Amino acid sequence: MRACLDTCVLVPTALRGILLRLAEAGAFEPLWSARIFDEWSRADLKLNPNANTGVTMALLRDRWKAAMIAADETLEEIISLPDVNDVHVLATAVAGKADLLVTANLRDFPQTAMARFGIGLRHPDAFLLELSDAWMAELRQAIEAEFELAIKATGEMFTKKAFLKRIGAPRVAKMVI
Repeated sequence: MRACLDTCVLVPTALRGILLRLAEAGAFEPLWSARIFDEWSRADLKLNPNANTGVTMALLRDRWKAAMIAADETLEEIISLPDVNDVHVLATAVAGKADLLVTANLRDFPQTAMARFGIGLRHPDAFLLELSDAWMAELRQAIEAEFELAIKATGEMFTKKAFLKRIGAPRVAKMVI
């Protein structure tokens, strides 16, 4: 399965980490574009001026060489979405022959637009739940690893349930914990 990851699922470090650990295990093939990476970089810098996003992006480019999808401007011209700033994301999914577009901004990608190109739409919480059917052990390992990293990075003490809710995966929190 090929899944285009929108910027909003790459920006929360822990959510990105969980998704990419599952991709590493073989649960899905991630797709993105230079423009999605640019948005990610700008968002990270707003959240943390000392963010080292460029190194992470270089590692991802190296690990998933086929994941970087080139923009297709003619494709962008025929896509109509409520927010024109999201057109490039759907264009990436189409050009990359994605099965799914994973985004927390579901309302920005109407079903009619998605159906036109035969691409499914999933919230990251729903996507992780779907993956859990066949990849539960890997999902649990990914959550545990990212949970530990989050505690080390923040110095805060919080539960796994609170952690998963914080990164936008409340239904996963109910199922896994």
